[in-house]
Amino acid sequence: MITRILEYVFPRYCCLCGDPTTSTTNFCHGCLDDLPWVENACPRCATPLQGPGVCGVCQRSAPFYTRSIAALRYSWPVNRIVHAMKYQGQLDAVDTLAALMALKIEGQIARIPQQLIPVPLHPRRLRTRGFNQSLELARRLANRFQVIANSESVIRRVDTRPQTDFDGERRRRNMRDAFLATGSIYCKHVAIVDDVMTSGATCDELAKTLVGAGAIEVDVWAVARADFVPRLSTARTAGGPHQ
Repeated sequence: MITRILEYVFPRYCCLCGDPTTSTTNFCHGCLDDLPWVENACPRCATPLQGPGVCGVCQRSAPFYTRSIAALRYSWPVNRIVHAMKYQGQLDAVDTLAALMALKIEGQIARIPQQLIPVPLHPRRLRTRGFNQSLELARRLANRFQVIANSESVIRRVDTRPQTDFDGERRRRNMRDAFLATGSIYCKHVAIVDDVMTSGATCDELAKTLVGAGAIEVDVWAVARADFVPRLSTARTAGGPHQ
């Protein structure tokens, strides 16, 4: 009853078309359906595919993370919402993006991880931006799924250049040894939370750190999957480095 009263007094409006909506995503049903949802994707790295199956790259060289879920493609209007959140400080967009992630996750996942690990920012970049968008997303998802958002077990010890400055293997080299575990990971099943996944190099390096600290299963939860950037083969085998 309280919820209905609040919706009557303070109605929500779709952030795209302006029509009234009761959805927690802040989209009306029509605009929600029209968003660039990821329909078919590699279950390991979330690369969009034409049909179900594991992508060729993951068959040849599996990443350290076990599975990935990206809710949407990184295209309009998702790219504008993410940009507003990260670079214009519009933190109200976090609620919208987290709600969209939750819709996708609830439809795909069988077991909820024990902890959510936001991709950490280097202290210098955190001071500049004022907040960590991955942590803000993780907090809302942790509240939704009743788990812990753990931002203290891993730090970013290298202030790496933005991944947008590189492509292909140079992204992997840019992230090498960028993270440090501050202690053991006692939860065996964790999920990395990120805003946009492109090549997967950042999440792969973070997953490598988490596996080294004791994690067995590392999922990746992302708002969006950007256009595919080839992840070049490494010495790892398709079974995953920790199996």
